[in-house]
Amino acid sequence: MELTYEEKAFFDVLTADPEVIKSMESDILIKIAKELAKTIRDNLSHAWHEKAQTQAKMRKEIKRLLRKYDYPPNKSEKAIQQVLEQARLQCIYNKSLVAK
Repeated sequence: MELTYEEKAFFDVLTADPEVIKSMESDILIKIAKELAKTIRDNLSHAWHEKAQTQAKMRKEIKRLLRKYDYPPNKSEKAIQQVLEQARLQCIYNKSLVAK
């Protein structure tokens, strides 16, 4: 299964912890990464990372997605923070992701 640059970045965040790799199938982690990339793209707006309300909405969407695929709950908070940071970096460096 091919991953885009953005999907690969989220996959790397999700698999940064060796315990996650041991407890989850890579196919599921790939699905999560693909859905995360779509969710982030669909919810991005100009300077979203500077607005608390928009950040909260993004956090909620990421958390929902991780729960959907039974991502380890004890690893979720760190993953959410890292996904948000990756999304922020993508927003800054790839303006084409930002919804107009």
